[in-house]
Amino acid sequence: MANIWKATWHWKDAGQDGYMGVHYQWDGVTGSDEPDAENVATHIDSHASDAVKSCVREEGVLVELLVRQELEHGSPDVPGQFDVAIGEAGTLFSGTAGSMAEQEVPLLHRKTGAAVRGAKSWCFGPGPRGGATITNGLWDTGSVPWGKWVTLAAALLGDIDIGSSVPGVDGTLHAIAYSKSRRDRSLDPFTFRVTSVTVDPSPRWLRSRGN
Repeated sequence: MANIWKATWHWKDAGQDGYMGVHYQWDGVTGSDEPDAENVATHIDSHASDAVKSCVREEGVLVELLVRQELEHGSPDVPGQFDVAIGEAGTLFSGTAGSMAEQEVPLLHRKTGAAVRGAKSWCFGPGPRGGATITNGLWDTGSVPWGKWVTLAAALLGDIDIGSSVPGVDGTLHAIAYSKSRRDRSLDPFTFRVTSVTVDPSPRWLRSRGN
């Protein structure tokens, strides 16, 4: 089984910590080695961190990207892990900061082609805190934040190639939905390739920022 990795972005804004986690799985060509945690983390960072940063208010900071290997339950192995320290200010400027509650956040659906429980996933993005008007209960799709979320959705869908930059490694990281419960019950498959990532038009109210 190719390695499964969870990538979690951490930001700080308006005195709150926010987190967004998604999964990737390695798909190597014949004879390729598995990339280590550092290689996985640096490639995911290059691929998607700017899109995450563009959704964080300019008063906030994208702190880090933490990548951790998902192991089978009960495995004696030590999971691979690497932390990319980012520490850069967000770049979202839209409307008056604080004119919306920080708990109002976008929801991104990560869909697959499998019709089984555990084959879909989702994640919350950074709250806009202003500039993303809600009309008739829905986000304004013409607003600046909506456009940033759509760009983020595209970044979270795209494959990430790891090739000549890492000796002995050649292949692709695919965005997946990962079902730990199916894995724990020895059900196969327990990973599902993500085929689309979309922004839900309905705002969500999120009290806890860890996900």
